[in-house]
Amino acid sequence: MVPELTKLVRGFVPEATSHLEVDPGGYFCASWRVHGRDTRELFVEHAGPDVPPCVVRVGVYFADAPAAVRDANAYRKAFQALSEARPALQALNAMLTFTPGSATRDDVRYGWTDGDLRDWLTRSSDNRDLVWHWDLRSGLPSLQQVEAPLAALVPVWHAWNSTGA
Repeated sequence: MVPELTKLVRGFVPEATSHLEVDPGGYFCASWRVHGRDTRELFVEHAGPDVPPCVVRVGVYFADAPAAVRDANAYRKAFQALSEARPALQALNAMLTFTPGSATRDDVRYGWTDGDLRDWLTRSSDNRDLVWHWDLRSGLPSLQQVEAPLAALVPVWHAWNSTGA
């Protein structure tokens, strides 16, 4: 599945580099970066059976958002990308989340109002993700089920990688 997803990502962002992390405990993460920025990764992840919730996550990690959007022009660009993608992401049930630490995932969930978007972009958090979940209790997702949220996230991820430092 990773080669197909990489082809999709590079169809939008040819300079994207792919990364794969797998460990014996069940952790799996395929991710893509632009300019080596690991603080702004596009990813498909399963954190393993011991990290709730038990889902496949497709998302964008924007760890350095508060610093990256400090400049008004960078903020405007990041906010615009997020607000333009909002209808498609809401239709997919994607979420804006914060997570303290790494023992769980997506503990604090934001809504989709302009105020929520602003707070999510500017407040401090250990982990800031725009993420879609697939509940593994219903089996593994198909390639097409992962491609849909990934394709909706790529333009936002690309815009964020062109903002800030």
